[in-house]
Amino acid sequence: MARFADMLAAMGAESRLQIMRLLLGAHPDGLVVGEIMDRVSGSPSTLSHHLDKLRVERLVTVQRQGKYLRYRANAPALRELLAFFWSECCTRNSVIDPCEVMSRCTPECRAGTDGADGTQAVAGADVTAGRGEDGGLRPARRAGGAAPAAVASDSVPDGRRSANTT
Repeated sequence: MARFADMLAAMGAESRLQIMRLLLGAHPDGLVVGEIMDRVSGSPSTLSHHLDKLRVERLVTVQRQGKYLRYRANAPALRELLAFFWSECCTRNSVIDPCEVMSRCTPECRAGTDGADGTQAVAGADVTAGRGEDGGLRPARRAGGAAPAAVASDSVPDGRRSANTT
C-alpha cells in the first residue's frame, strides 16, 4: 500500500499531473523532454525535477534516444494503481458502482455492453476488472459469488513482478 501512496503523492502536484496527462495522451510513443517543455510552464530544471519524481515512483519510463530522453507513461504501473482502486472501491467494498466507472472508460460501456460478448452492462451488476485486447480495463462477468479476479500484472521496469496475479 505504501507504493500506491507514493505514486499518488508523486501525482499530487498539478504540474506532475499535467505531465502524466500529456504522456497518457501520447501513449505508447511518449514525448521527448523538449515536447513536454513546450506544453508545460516552468523552467527546465523544474521540469527535470518533476520528471525525475515520476520516474522514481515508476509512473513513467525514460529511454535515451541519441541526445534526447523519451518519457512514456508506465502502463503496467498505472494498471496496478487502478486495480488497487478498483478492488477497494468497486468490488470488495462496493463504494462505487462498477458500471458507473466503466461507462467512463470504454466506448463499449458507454454503449451499454461490456465489449467482450455484447451482453448488456447492467447497473449494479457483479463485475470485476479485466483487460481487453488493447490492454485497457474492461468489466468481466463473475459467476455467482466468485472471488474478484485481479488485473493481470506486468513486469515493472526494475524486473520485479507485482503482487497481483492473473
